[in-house]
Amino acid sequence: MAQFEKWKSEGVFKDYMILFASYVHINSVPWDMLIRIDFDTYGDTDKWREVERAMPAGLPPKILAIGPPENLNVGETLDASGMSSRGAAKAVYDVSYYKFKVPLAAGKDFVQGYVTPQLQAFVKESVLAGYGLYLNKYEGTDWSYLILSEYSDTKTFELRVSNKSKIRSLLDPAWKALNDIKTEHIRDEPHGFIAERIVPR
Repeated sequence: MAQFEKWKSEGVFKDYMILFASYVHINSVPWDMLIRIDFDTYGDTDKWREVERAMPAGLPPKILAIGPPENLNVGETLDASGMSSRGAAKAVYDVSYYKFKVPLAAGKDFVQGYVTPQLQAFVKESVLAGYGLYLNKYEGTDWSYLILSEYSDTKTFELRVSNKSKIRSLLDPAWKALNDIKTEHIRDEPHGFIAERIVPR
């Protein structure tokens, strides 16, 4: 963690987030840890590329010996809200990722017309404390888009299904039309896991 803070202060990247799975391989998801690294532009990744050559995923040799990184993906941030580290000690994070059944351009239109309005409504009604929505830049990978959902505590996480259902009923007809066809025509069912955020002490 100290090393990531050092890299951030040196301008190697803009920001980062480290999430660690709360349970071992829940829902058969193979990820135990996810590291999100933010850059203003793709051109800003040059310094990180140098880090990767010596420390894949930014991990020291001691950690790499236990569990090497599964993969690296390049994504575009489509939308984000909140996600500051201030309330991370009590927060619960839901990591969900989806695979498109349609070409990337059509999938991006779906995300902007269906996923984004829903997430924005969840934050407005305090169902979510924050979120990050990311589109994979490349097809043929394990996921097409990924959502990091931040719940302020275990209570709001427990109530997420009933609260989301109430808000979804208020969304416009265009959103509901996409909701009716999403599983059959646009995307696979989600995969995901529950996580905790690792923050500096």
